[in-house]
Amino acid sequence: MANRSALNPLGQQLQAAFGLQARGRLDEAEAAAKRILKMAPKEPNALYLLGILAHQRGDTKAAAQHFEKSHKADPRSVAALSGLGIVRLDQRRYKEARDLFRRALDRQKNDPKLLNNLGLAHKGAGDMARAVECFRAALSADPRYATAALNLGDAALSGGDAEAAEQAYRHGLSVDPDMPELHNGMANILADRNDLDAAIAHLRRAHDGPRGDRDPDIACNLANLLVNKNRMDEAVAVLRQCLDRRPEAIEPLVDLADVLRARGGEGDQEESNGFFARAAEIASDGKALDAMKPIELHRAARALEVAKRYDASFACQRRAQSGWRAQASAAGKFYDRGGLESLAARTAEIFATIPAPGPDDPDGHPSDRPIFILGMPRSGTSLAEQILSSHADVFGAGELATIPQILESLVAETGRDWPDCARALTAERRRDLAQRYLDALPAAASGKRHLVDKLPPNFWYLGFIRLLFPKAAILHTVRDPMDTGLSIFTQRFSNDLLYDHDLGDIGHYYGLYRRVMDFWEGWDVRVQRVVYEAMIADQAGQSRALLALLGLDWDDRVLDFHKTDREVLTASRLQVRQPIYTTSVEKWRRYETGLKPLAEALGPLADYKAYLAARDH
Repeated sequence: MANRSALNPLGQQLQAAFGLQARGRLDEAEAAAKRILKMAPKEPNALYLLGILAHQRGDTKAAAQHFEKSHKADPRSVAALSGLGIVRLDQRRYKEARDLFRRALDRQKNDPKLLNNLGLAHKGAGDMARAVECFRAALSADPRYATAALNLGDAALSGGDAEAAEQAYRHGLSVDPDMPELHNGMANILADRNDLDAAIAHLRRAHDGPRGDRDPDIACNLANLLVNKNRMDEAVAVLRQCLDRRPEAIEPLVDLADVLRARGGEGDQEESNGFFARAAEIASDGKALDAMKPIELHRAARALEVAKRYDASFACQRRAQSGWRAQASAAGKFYDRGGLESLAARTAEIFATIPAPGPDDPDGHPSDRPIFILGMPRSGTSLAEQILSSHADVFGAGELATIPQILESLVAETGRDWPDCARALTAERRRDLAQRYLDALPAAASGKRHLVDKLPPNFWYLGFIRLLFPKAAILHTVRDPMDTGLSIFTQRFSNDLLYDHDLGDIGHYYGLYRRVMDFWEGWDVRVQRVVYEAMIADQAGQSRALLALLGLDWDDRVLDFHKTDREVLTASRLQVRQPIYTTSVEKWRRYETGLKPLAEALGPLADYKAYLAARDH
């Protein structure tokens, strides 16, 4: 508000009106502002106050109109420009917001809040580099501006610079140790490093802190990590606490329903059904859906699926994926069809000139300790790993990033991209890189005869894995491509696959995967397929055959794989806590109409029976 003399009656009324707004008495503040406008129809501060009140109520159209009138009445007003810019941010009209904040900065140079908001406008418009510059400038102007530190960390993380993100988050926490969003950001970085205990500690601080307010996003992130650690009772308690404060929040409602269903204790199933029913009722409200973020739409889709309202569920999921795709695009991330097609072609071209090493090849490492499980996401990789890791001699290491990291270092050392750098691998180099892999294995795997590494996209690097470990078992999980595609589309992947947001892109990526794996299976006949549907139909028989293949004695614990207490960090963390169930086989038929773009993109590859029969013969 512009300075007004305390002796000025109009100024006193404005001061009182803003005081009402500050105390949350919005209706009274609005009435006071309107009384002032009756006396002075173009009073800029009263118009500005009406803009603030409309914005607080979520009426961005009215807020914009009031801010525009305020600025017209007083063109020197930075506050009105800033208020209008904030409204444009909410409306995702990022270029307009950018111009408004630039104009405001022309009048009020180096203002940290204006710089921060300009950064948000650049980020929304997809100019991440300029966004980072603005957040850094805002933090430079005010080193104690924790919100700028948060936004800098988020932008750096979105751009793939986890180190810069961590530095920003830690700076923010040094000046505002109770800011929940900063703890949440740190937790995301630590979880990506598989340091779950440290991530949980940050989320606990955020959730239980004085400003946590049982935020649904933070509560669900915390519960998710607790489930990964198989601490189901704690996850249930966190979600209940959130719902005590936010009973209509759909994300914790659905997550609690799912966790209770997976926990399977006395009364859990009935209570789970009740939570799903509440969530489905909320998801039936069109206005509520319109206000939902993508993650909330994703949970709404899950609730509607349980209610067997499949068309409504799929429509919700489409909206969620569309939102995530827009977020990825704004960050400059797109699914690169041409780049991956070139990679697939080049892989076959290069390895056609490199013979596959046999198990007694002396040029590779002699260890048979690693077991590699690879394939498409949602094809049964987690199920296969959980079964194997239930054996006394096997450690399940999850999705290790070690092979891609070693390849990245090899590319840097040779100056040649993958797969061209494979041609430079001498016998000594192969053994050295394999030992580097073994040295990086988790300490918890010590003493186990075998370790399972189940990073699905390692299928791109199967030839590299075989050159390093001629004796290692390589298991290729396969599942009906329609079910695989549906499962990818209806999941939220934290690492943002980029092809998961669009059914056509999923079908395209599946086609590349099949092309690459068809080549590898011809190149290395020892690659063993694990068929998801066969495992579901006869877990005991398939498990026995798998253990025999690996040279392992029978262990009854593999039949109770869901009782194995271990960390599971993938989207299947709840499924592997439950016994085998068959409801995911041919699940795609419930959504057949909506999945036409996937079927069209797959073409003949959608014929799963023909694919399995070709291998059998």
